[in-house]
Amino acid sequence: MELTAWIVFLSAITFTMPQKMELCRIKADCVPTQPSNISFVLGNPKEKTKYLPPGPISLSCEVTGDVDMIRWIRNNSDGESKLINSTLLNAKVGHLEDFPKDNKFPYTYRCIANGKCCDEHRSPSITVVGKY
Repeated sequence: MELTAWIVFLSAITFTMPQKMELCRIKADCVPTQPSNISFVLGNPKEKTKYLPPGPISLSCEVTGDVDMIRWIRNNSDGESKLINSTLLNAKVGHLEDFPKDNKFPYTYRCIANGKCCDEHRSPSITVVGKY
C-alpha cells in the first residue's frame, strides 16, 4: 500500500473511533484551595418515587453555589452504572428525562454537580421502583 493510501486509511480509523467523553474542564479562575460552596437544596431530589410507564423517569435536582455542570448517575439492580447528562432548566437546576431500555428495577439515581475546579458533589440517592 502506498503512503497516500495509508494516510487515508489511518485518518478514516481516527474519525470513526469513539471519542472520550469530557467530564469536566478546569476553569482559568479556579483556585483549588478555595472551599466549595455547592450544596443541594433539601428534599430535591426526593428520596423515593414510582415509575409509571410509558413515560420517562423524570427527576430534577436543584443546586446552590458556583456550578458549571449537572449530571446524573443511574445504577440498576444488576449494579451497572450509566452517566447521563442533564437538561439544564437554568444554571442551578438539572432535569433528567430517562427512558431505560431494560427492566432492571429498582434504579437509583444521584445528581452530580461540578464546580469550576472540577470539584464533584453528589446528592443523596433517589430510588425509582416500578414495573413494565
